[in-house]
Amino acid sequence: KTYIGRNISGMVIYSCNPDNAELFSLLENSGIPYVLVDRRPYDLECNQVYLDNYTLFYELSRHYLERPEYTLALAIDSVKYDENRYALEGYRDACKSMGIDKDMEQVFYGEATREHGFKLGMSMCQKKDDIPQIILTTSYKMAEGIRYAYHIHHFNVQKDVRIITTGDVQNDVFYFDKEIIKTSRSAYEVGEKICQLLLDNIRQPYMFEKKQYCVQDVLDIASFTFPDKKL
Repeated sequence: KTYIGRNISGMVIYSCNPDNAELFSLLENSGIPYVLVDRRPYDLECNQVYLDNYTLFYELSRHYLERPEYTLALAIDSVKYDENRYALEGYRDACKSMGIDKDMEQVFYGEATREHGFKLGMSMCQKKDDIPQIILTTSYKMAEGIRYAYHIHHFNVQKDVRIITTGDVQNDVFYFDKEIIKTSRSAYEVGEKICQLLLDNIRQPYMFEKKQYCVQDVLDIASFTFPDKKL
């Protein structure tokens, strides 16, 4: 609201509250060009750049479900955020395509923080004969918390567990974490598309047609290896 009052030229928004219809209606009525990153209100026609979590999590899930001796789990934040909802849909559809109907038993929900990740990891490690060895998540912080929980239970995270999260391929000091695997997505490419879209809209405020761009991860599925042994 403050920015709208200052009559700025444009905005890039990564919303923590995409369901706030009143606020987005105010933004629309202001006429200020804007681009939403990943998250947008349902059915809102707007400029958006988003990452294709559906395809990513579908392909990863199918890859790991082909080895049924390993238990696969999904850890995500609230599905009110598009990136988590698409990840869940990809995971579910992969399970259905493999004829697996107990997929929801291995879906864990929590906030995208280390603390919540730790709590989820502790829950996973208490599943006795069904401890997940392969965990997919949309949050690196959540992945870190899960790792700590597995360490406490004396599991070799590097050899016998695979924790996989979404991540940037450039300028990320955590990218080469040996215990947490990050997918190959480029924050630079996302930022470039966002800025180009916003600038195009600013230059043609009245004739511009709103657009959505989807950015794909570079997915070399064979590089996602399996644990050395079953827990």
